[in-house]
Amino acid sequence: MKKLICLILSAALIIALSVAGAGAAEETNVAFEKEVIGEIEGEGTLELTLGFWALEYLTDGMVPAFPSDDQDRLGWYCAAPGRDVDITVTIDLDGEFDCSRIYLFPQKFLDGANFPSSYTVEVSEDLENWTVVGQESGLDGVRSEPQTYGFESTKISFVKVHVTQLSTTRDASNYFAGLGEIEVYGVEHVDQQPGTDPNPGTDPNPGTDPNPGTDPNPGTDPNPGTDPNPGTDPNPGTDPDPVVEPQPTTGDNSVLFAAVAVLAIAASFVFLRKRETR
Repeated sequence: MKKLICLILSAALIIALSVAGAGAAEETNVAFEKEVIGEIEGEGTLELTLGFWALEYLTDGMVPAFPSDDQDRLGWYCAAPGRDVDITVTIDLDGEFDCSRIYLFPQKFLDGANFPSSYTVEVSEDLENWTVVGQESGLDGVRSEPQTYGFESTKISFVKVHVTQLSTTRDASNYFAGLGEIEVYGVEHVDQQPGTDPNPGTDPNPGTDPNPGTDPNPGTDPNPGTDPNPGTDPNPGTDPDPVVEPQPTTGDNSVLFAAVAVLAIAASFVFLRKRETR
């Protein structure tokens, strides 16, 4: 009997927790296949292509091995005669999203040793006001795992990586830096609708008088055809207390259901225990 009770309680609890979490939207990589814009400042700084690198490869969903059949899409690469640079890579998310995580993947080429040494990761709604959500200074050496930046969920439309120092990887003429992929995780932003009134700013009889401009005995009034306040209403077109509807919160019903389910489980358990003791 006890085993059966435990089994029932476990099943009910699992169902309740599943329902409670069902309302949460799943975050996806909202940067996938979105436009990438690069800006390079400084004499001698250049972006490399050579059939292996391009800005669009930063959001193609691939971090291919090198060598491999897909090595012609390694990511993005740049070079300069000195390590200190001013390079920005900006992703246009093409919409508004509530995001909380950004990943910068190293390239498989050179085992990730060409990853930028110093940079900031920034987000924006309008391309003018930027918020730094991650930064590094003085990174060096090979790397195989992405650099991860988590932050409080924020409404954004653009993500920017501002590189200020290239890696220590170099040849006889230049230093280099590259990225394999940029991923941005979030959900589509949905504006909360303000409370509305079924008839906002209206009056059942706006600006009217039951008998506008009339007199029961026309022609016998000192001022025929007039009304002391013709065609007016004390508060035309207004509602003294406009209705503001409370806004539903995503997942509230699920959480309430889960709470009720847990309470019901606890009550059933107590009841069964009492029966056993008798």
